[in-house]
Amino acid sequence: QKLFQKPPNYDKLRVFGCSCFPWLRPYNRHKLEDRSLQCVFLGYSQTQSAYLCFHMQTGRMYVSRHVQFDEQTFPFSKSQRDVSSEDGHDLQSPTSWSGHSALPVAPIESQQPPPTFGPHHHDPPSPPVHSPAPSSSAQVSHSISQSNSVSPSSEPT
Repeated sequence: QKLFQKPPNYDKLRVFGCSCFPWLRPYNRHKLEDRSLQCVFLGYSQTQSAYLCFHMQTGRMYVSRHVQFDEQTFPFSKSQRDVSSEDGHDLQSPTSWSGHSALPVAPIESQQPPPTFGPHHHDPPSPPVHSPAPSSSAQVSHSISQSNSVSPSSEPT
């Protein structure tokens, strides 16, 4: 308020993760396709004055300025309850949190120790190393040593 000398406008602020219904007509190829789908509000576009809406069934992100919000419904909380009922754990109860992670964790594959080679192991032959002819290396080292030498007349006084 002090910066712009007027109260801030909070009309475009929405509840993160709530259910939303973006206008999908610009995304449709046919006039009989759905005009809207239930999505999840994930935030605001950084490049446009628009909302980011995620459709959970298709995994598609929609960017739309025309969105209807249902700030009482949270689709991700519904999917967490479904997961928790399958596991037999209640994610809403703090007593069930001890020792359990709310996020699915991929199993960690144990790394096998490097194989030990027995006495009959043969290393593959190493590629031949080509060295330059001695005369060319002598010329290179000679020219480098001359360029690095400092003449007495070039010293600052």
